[in-house]
Amino acid sequence: MLMHKYRLHKWCYRIFSAANNKCWNANDTKVFIGIDIHKKSWSVSIRTDFFDHKTFSTPPDPEGLYDYVIAHFPRHDVSITYEVGSCGFNAGLYFLGLGWQVTIVDPADVPRMDKQNNQMTDKIDSRNLCKQLQKNNLIAIHIPTEEQEQFRSLLRQQTNITKELRRVKSHIKGMLLLHGIKIPANYDNANWTIEFKTWLSDVKWSSTCGTESMQSKPRTPDFFHTEYLNIGVTENNLGVTPRANTILRPYIIERAWIAI
Repeated sequence: MLMHKYRLHKWCYRIFSAANNKCWNANDTKVFIGIDIHKKSWSVSIRTDFFDHKTFSTPPDPEGLYDYVIAHFPRHDVSITYEVGSCGFNAGLYFLGLGWQVTIVDPADVPRMDKQNNQMTDKIDSRNLCKQLQKNNLIAIHIPTEEQEQFRSLLRQQTNITKELRRVKSHIKGMLLLHGIKIPANYDNANWTIEFKTWLSDVKWSSTCGTESMQSKPRTPDFFHTEYLNIGVTENNLGVTPRANTILRPYIIERAWIAI
């Protein structure tokens, strides 16, 4: 009986020693990191091919996480993942610059058990991301460059201005309809000509409140129209011709569909 226990302990010791030596000495050993990213804190889960290392909360600092990983896993191939959200791709671009394997996923594409849908915490989410990354169950999305993200911001702003311009024009026509003022047939369309603006300013109201309101409303679309022209997607602010650039063209098409 004692000899059997001795052989069992000796066998276990050899296994753990071999795993430990491989874990710390081999360059091809992998470490998997899942992050649940928020504005004020990150929930980080780390595991290797052999064991779960740790789940902890850390400030939203990519450099701090890099220092921790290098201190504890200096000779490991690092794979990291997180769900895309309001924090964008800055962290992913930073980790890509370190040579890490970065997988950014859509939250809807992450496999989850039913109980995870009923009990969701940052710790559970980060651990699940880490496990799914190790199992290679995650579908990565495209990580745009910083220039592409800034171009998309420009298109979003242009789209927002277009929506605001349309909204204000609808308010003006809605006010006219509310007070029973009919727009002439040659002006009742989507084009706001100088003649139509002149007609708006000449509309007579029974009180100064109506006059002040109608004088104020046309100034708003004038502002948005000027801003739309100033923020236009041109060769000067991009340095390229958008239609000739195959990388930027999908974003321009996306913006056009949103604006419709």
